Amino acid sequence: MPKKHLFIKLSPSELTALDDFMQQMILRHKFRVRLRGNAIWMSSEQHKTVEQIARLLHKSKRSVYSWLKRYKEKGIDGLKDDDSKLTREQISRMMEISHRSKPIRRGWERKIRWSYRRIAGWVKEQWGITISHERLRQIIRETILGK
Repeated sequence: MPKKHLFIKLSPSELTALDDFMQQMILRHKFRVRLRGNAIWMSSEQHKTVEQIARLLHKSKRSVYSWLKRYKEKGIDGLKDDDSKLTREQISRMMEISHRSKPIRRGWERKIRWSYRRIAGWVKEQWGITISHERLRQIIRETILGK
């Protein structure tokens, strides 16, 4: 299978903007977003192929293609996480549901542990929003840590 090359050419001003953006992501502890920026930088400055970038970042080729495509379409905004699907009220309801107790006998309660996959199914059933269990895990973690 031939190697597919998808390179992004960045101007000096775009390169500076990308560098500034990645520095901001470090300060905000948004390492996933910074990783996407690194993929763009490798494509532009090191002329790495998608396969090489995927191998170096320990990600799938599909993810890297997706990042490069989103960057070409939306610029730096394409690298950011898309949290626009869930409102703050929905996130707080989701947090509440994930830590619910269930009465098993009079005076006794048992904590129910919801898996992230189960919460994702519940979100789809309740609000018709499809979101991956991994992104839900990240949202819950960020909400708990207050980031």
